[in-house]
Amino acid sequence: MKPNKRSITVSNAAVSYTSHLCSKHGASTEIGGLGLGSYDERGDLVVMAMLPPGPKAELSAICFVDDVNYINTSITFAKERYGLSPLLFWHLHPGDYSEPSHTDLNQCIRFTHAFRLPALGYMIMTRQNKASNRNRFWGKYLAGFNGKTNPLITIHSYIFDTDQSQYEPCCVRSIDYDGVQQEILNCDFIPERYKLRLSYPTDKIKIIDAIASAPSIPASFTNAFSRIAELITPDIFVDGHILNHDRS
Repeated sequence: MKPNKRSITVSNAAVSYTSHLCSKHGASTEIGGLGLGSYDERGDLVVMAMLPPGPKAELSAICFVDDVNYINTSITFAKERYGLSPLLFWHLHPGDYSEPSHTDLNQCIRFTHAFRLPALGYMIMTRQNKASNRNRFWGKYLAGFNGKTNPLITIHSYIFDTDQSQYEPCCVRSIDYDGVQQEILNCDFIPERYKLRLSYPTDKIKIIDAIASAPSIPASFTNAFSRIAELITPDIFVDGHILNHDRS
């Protein structure tokens, strides 16, 4: 890792979920959403959950436009329920184009100023095509049966600095945590078609500038644990650093 290079800490569940969204819905369209979290003691971003697009978001082959009312609902919900803030945008770019566009940059400027954020994360996903069309029927069938049709999702991450009005590439530290991501996907305002499982094959996710996982869960995550434990039914509980469903 480059000295003093900034980083984003993100839950593995959030990465897996967005990768699954890109795989399932991004074959011919751009897709994107919002990341929720807080800042650590260094001022770096800690992202606990990723949200899918809203029901009225515009998805096309050349652009993605957010559903404003849905974004506002999401922000209010996350703030009131967990004390989390909107800290990151993510979306899929077509082909190999892996940097924020001019439109993305303008979005960063407007959003950081509106919410008085010192920094905003941006994750750009690119997607490898699925199994080759050269395969015959049985080749495709066997690939699907073996789970080999999942496209490779590559994640490029950036931090937009409000003071300098520019973005720079950053490192990504992932951590095992699924509490907020799993719970928020069960909420009524999340469109049903985006309520996908969190398990996307790890060998089909490539994080650029990934660094070693955090040795301990950031305080931001711990606080979210506590909030969930207070607000959710007793069959979900905190066991050390892991949020579990009691299946007994």
